[in-house]
Amino acid sequence: MSQYQDVYDTIMQDMEARADSNAHMLDVLKETVAPLLPPNAKALDLGCGPGEPAAAYLVSQGYRVTGLDFAPSIVEIAQKKVPDAEFIRGDMLTWEPPSPGLYDLVLASHCFYNFPFAQIRTLAFKLAHWAKEGGIVAVVTSLKVEALEEKTLPFDAHGWAEGVPNLFLEHTFRCTYAEAHTWRTLLESTGLEYIDLNQRILQRPGMPDKRNITSFLTLRKTTKNPLLGPYHWPDIPGIAPPLTSSSQQGWNEFIKRINKDGIKRIADIIRQESFKDVLCIGLGAEEMMTSIGLQGQSIDFLKGPEKEFDDILPFPDGHFDAVIALGVFTFRPLDSLTKEILRVLSSRDPSCVIVVEGAPDNEFHNLLNNALTSQSKPAIHHGILLHGAAKHLQEAGFADATFVPFNNWLSFTDIEQEQREEKAAELLASLIDAEGGLQSVKAALKHQLEMQFAGRTEEIGCQAVMLIAKKGS
Repeated sequence: MSQYQDVYDTIMQDMEARADSNAHMLDVLKETVAPLLPPNAKALDLGCGPGEPAAAYLVSQGYRVTGLDFAPSIVEIAQKKVPDAEFIRGDMLTWEPPSPGLYDLVLASHCFYNFPFAQIRTLAFKLAHWAKEGGIVAVVTSLKVEALEEKTLPFDAHGWAEGVPNLFLEHTFRCTYAEAHTWRTLLESTGLEYIDLNQRILQRPGMPDKRNITSFLTLRKTTKNPLLGPYHWPDIPGIAPPLTSSSQQGWNEFIKRINKDGIKRIADIIRQESFKDVLCIGLGAEEMMTSIGLQGQSIDFLKGPEKEFDDILPFPDGHFDAVIALGVFTFRPLDSLTKEILRVLSSRDPSCVIVVEGAPDNEFHNLLNNALTSQSKPAIHHGILLHGAAKHLQEAGFADATFVPFNNWLSFTDIEQEQREEKAAELLASLIDAEGGLQSVKAALKHQLEMQFAGRTEEIGCQAVMLIAKKGS
């Protein structure tokens, strides 16, 4: 839950008064957004505040509205003001709707400022994932005109200014800002298609020097799967640097720190389908799979990137009814490894392949990619790898193929807080065998690691996507 929950509760009445006068929001909802929505549309209002103006207007148009906010008093006020909408108290970083692709409209208005960029990126992909194909995603942000004119915002090379102190309603917040074109780039990277940008300079009554430029971005969900982003895809997906003794130690450290929730979900699939002969490939495969205690299965392991096998899996044809690949497409050629997986898989039904790779908002992998590019090495694109694996499997008769996101993280609770940035930099440097070693990685990622542990003090997100491909089940 946001660290600012108590503060927002105390300033709820001031926020309520401001919401009532938000003419810009109403104008764009009426003129741009509403004409794009079907009758009886489902709408999600993130950071809904006291229910006005957005939720109230949407309900008045006959739409089915769900509002989400983390402050209990604001949710209570919203429900009283707009009784025909449903309001939920929750943290948008952890809350999930009943199913993905549920909403005709996902609206996020002025609710991302208090997150660091890594978490804003996660939220952007969530918006796209929650919208229906053809649905609308709308994001409203604001910047002080004075700060833009005087160039006082510390924008990084990608256009984001993080950790900026901001006085709002007599309270100081640490905020993240970007101009509209930077927001558009992020949202398009989720697979959304740009429709419109409506900007207006708003001035506080009686305060002529307090001017904000508010940007209302409207985009449409396309056929592109957000879980396979970021878009636009590079020509090649990249591949992890070859393993050395240093990087092997680094990956062992990675496995030690990662939580096991994702592995438990894989185990549940194996149990439910009663697969008996299972092959698990990947770094830490044996440690992770044995830690969750599967019963009644015969499980073989390969550590994947190590030189236990080249392009040939050391098993006979048709030996397994399920194969689990944990991150191995990052290290091995996609075509040849998929061919080998299919070879050792039984032709009898049912059979299953589960592939796990990093999600587009994976905080650790994005740090790793930034470390790689700082060394003039290609970044790794896990979405292309997942798409390629799904294509091969579908061509082989695995018609039932789905992509499922899940949260993982690397825990640093055993490290003193002031030493966590250093420890994370050491881990990243070991994985890429950086020229110049630790110091070069620290220099390249200093600000990002500072912001990372400002947003998540004890962990680095390692969000993942699981491809589940079944045949004959």
